[in-house]
Amino acid sequence: MTEEMHRPEEFRPSDLVGTSIQRREDPHLVSGDAEYTDDIQHDGLFLAFVRSRYGHARIEDVDASAAEAMAGVEAVYTAADVAASGVPANIRTGGDDAPHHPLLADGRVTFEGQPIAAVLAADRYTAHDAADAIEVSYDRLPAVVDPEAALDEDAPTIHEDVPDNVAFEWETGDEAAAQAALADADAVVDVEFTINRVVPTAMEPRSAVAIPDGDRLSVTLSVQNPHQMREDVSALLGLPEDRIDVRSPDVGGGFGGKLQPYPGYLATAWAAHESGHPVKWTATRTEEFQSMVHSREHAVSARVAASEQGEIHGFRAETVAPVGGLLVSGGDIVPKNLGLMGNGQYDVPGAYVHVTGAFTNTTPLSAYRGAGRPEATYFTERLIRTVAAELDLDPVEVRRRNQLRPEQFPFETGLGRTYDSGDYERTMDVALAKIGYDEFRKRQERLREEGRYVGIGVSAYVEACGVGPGIEEFGGVEVRPSGEVLVRSGTAEIGTGHATGYAQIVARELGVPFEDVEVRLGDTTETEEGTGTFGSR
Repeated sequence: MTEEMHRPEEFRPSDLVGTSIQRREDPHLVSGDAEYTDDIQHDGLFLAFVRSRYGHARIEDVDASAAEAMAGVEAVYTAADVAASGVPANIRTGGDDAPHHPLLADGRVTFEGQPIAAVLAADRYTAHDAADAIEVSYDRLPAVVDPEAALDEDAPTIHEDVPDNVAFEWETGDEAAAQAALADADAVVDVEFTINRVVPTAMEPRSAVAIPDGDRLSVTLSVQNPHQMREDVSALLGLPEDRIDVRSPDVGGGFGGKLQPYPGYLATAWAAHESGHPVKWTATRTEEFQSMVHSREHAVSARVAASEQGEIHGFRAETVAPVGGLLVSGGDIVPKNLGLMGNGQYDVPGAYVHVTGAFTNTTPLSAYRGAGRPEATYFTERLIRTVAAELDLDPVEVRRRNQLRPEQFPFETGLGRTYDSGDYERTMDVALAKIGYDEFRKRQERLREEGRYVGIGVSAYVEACGVGPGIEEFGGVEVRPSGEVLVRSGTAEIGTGHATGYAQIVARELGVPFEDVEVRLGDTTETEEGTGTFGSR
């Protein structure tokens, strides 16, 4: 199905919202006029990293003599150099009790790809060649990658101050009600499965350019949250925020993976501050796989209480999520969304979810497209499908018997969420009619008699987006004497079409032509405050 796009001048300002108009961002992007972070030219140096080749090891020695002797190499940095620079070196983590997150590994690495040393050189090729020339001596330690195995008593300890490898524990729902439902159920269905790990590699890799200017520092980053990154650079360097400018130009994909204060971003700022030269870093594709946050992975074990007719009266779920070798920002939040949205579209009186975050020798885990909500949908729909199979019922009918009715809204789920509205059965019926579900089932039976197997999948989803209320954002509107309008916001443009959407809203509200509205985003010099772009906001 296609939708016709219209030129904005075809409409009155009052009619712009809700109209499919041509995005004002697109000509800039498709004509080659886009400016990504790595496009920025600077008369400075390039940064490259030496990363751990092991998931768990002590660092015995870093021999940088060969690299330092290479022509074009300006400096080689290790954790000792960061400490000697006297900066606070604070990096945002996933909670106040999380283990320290070093800029460069100090004595120990906890996942493959963790940065150990950094090279500054006159060009990126020399920087990478020099990084390859650095020899790191390791004392390999036992590693654990399975989150459930990491919780065993005999599992290797990843952080000395967290001997049981438990990064966090969290629960939601009514445990007593879930237990009572299981005790009284006609049928108890056991479900165990693993949600696989994914890597949110955007088309544009992470990139940073930092340019010192006297007592100020200008940083350009491929990120979703420039104002938060200004705070992060300030915390690392100990510089006041009003001496730091952060800008995100065109961003070639974010998807949640570019919300983090990665060592690549922060080391670029630190190296520029330390050396007094402009510095650029752009991740290789291998680095994107190794050190950009991963997401999704859960090990799930659940028991479901059901009637003979397929009505679900309760469930109890235990899930374990591997937070990785370090607990990064969001790493303690994303896994909990499986519990918060765990009842999906269904009225489940007795629901309970317990989540454990386990340290593992894997790349840290955090947000990626949906940030835990797709995991919740997979969890809930897997329960529904398994109950239907165990009771020999049509999975659509099991969904229908458990779906919330319009008159039940607003609805308290019991797992920490309130649904404002919905007509789930109606939307499912529309989808079933479009696919010809009943006829498909008849055809399926005929084909199976011939030894041919065809199937159809059904899934129901509740989207919880916007990350609000409670998450603030800055917006400013300035009407110039000419009648033109300037709109500024703390969100970043990462392909989300904010410049078009904001202009539509402002044009309608002020009654001005769409083309007279200018939108500026993603720059701390333009807006003093901002939160960023994530969670469909």
